[in-house]
Amino acid sequence: MYPVNLNVAGRLCLVVGGGRVALRKIRNLVEHGARVRVVAPEVVPEVQALAGGGQIELLLRGFQQGDASGAFLVFAATDQVEVQAVAAADARKYGALLNSADSPELCDFQLPAYFCRGGFQLAISTDGGSPAFSRFIRQKLEDEFGDEYEYSLCLLAIIRKKALAAGLDVGHNQKMFRKLLDDDLVDCIKSESWANLSKILYCHLPKQIDAEEIMEDFRGKCCQN
Repeated sequence: MYPVNLNVAGRLCLVVGGGRVALRKIRNLVEHGARVRVVAPEVVPEVQALAGGGQIELLLRGFQQGDASGAFLVFAATDQVEVQAVAAADARKYGALLNSADSPELCDFQLPAYFCRGGFQLAISTDGGSPAFSRFIRQKLEDEFGDEYEYSLCLLAIIRKKALAAGLDVGHNQKMFRKLLDDDLVDCIKSESWANLSKILYCHLPKQIDAEEIMEDFRGKCCQN
């Protein structure tokens, strides 16, 4: 599988099925701004509540050929083999990317286990071999990567924006960020050692970037501590 992050905001995503497996996919899609259409003769209360709140479109009926028309992604998430097969064929017909809950070999894409710290995201995939193992690894990584990684990313994004505005060349920027990260930047943020963090910035930022201004932006926009 080719690893890629998809922007589904505003895109039509079809979920076939209304059980617990489907619910997890629906919630994830809603969270990422997709237009979600659910087709199922019966749904769990949580799916009905999402429809009642206007967050998804719900068609309380069985899947019909043509339902995949216009969809960007199709999720076949039922426990009925025949319905899964028809949904997969319909996705192929209309050029939608398919995820089939029970048939990894039919999938155009798979959903990794993942977690986020702000804009920092880690995803774990086993190529469909063992979703349970993916979840196990995710839980271990969640314990290892705390909020300091979210704040570090926020700080580095501020610095990168300033570096681009200053017209610094790519090679210089790469070396600068490597030095910042090698000099315990993340650990300083984790321990809230702001004086040491300032020293790191003054040491490694070029004169075109004001370290004091960077610290002010960081404290105001990122950690607020």
